[in-house]
Amino acid sequence: MQIPNLGDVRPTTTKLQQMLSTSVNASTGFSPVGTDLLPWLVLALGAAMVVGTVLAILRPRQVGLAHELPRAPLTRSLVMIGVGLLGAIWALATLLVG
Repeated sequence: MQIPNLGDVRPTTTKLQQMLSTSVNASTGFSPVGTDLLPWLVLALGAAMVVGTVLAILRPRQVGLAHELPRAPLTRSLVMIGVGLLGAIWALATLLVG
């Protein structure tokens, strides 16, 4: 059984340039990854730190393992909330201004 000849299926330079020019256009600034990826990641991480830590303080586990603390340490939790809130505020300000 022979494999049919499909010709050259590799993209030519012009096809590659056309694909790249549609994904990253200098005039519109569109990029599939985004030009402001870092602020979005910091916003997501900061918000997750705040929400997760607040929930850990408000609703501790009902049943835990023997070596676990009965509730989250308050000082460490407040520091984590502060760091997350600072990062989220910075990222939100960066996204809104820029």
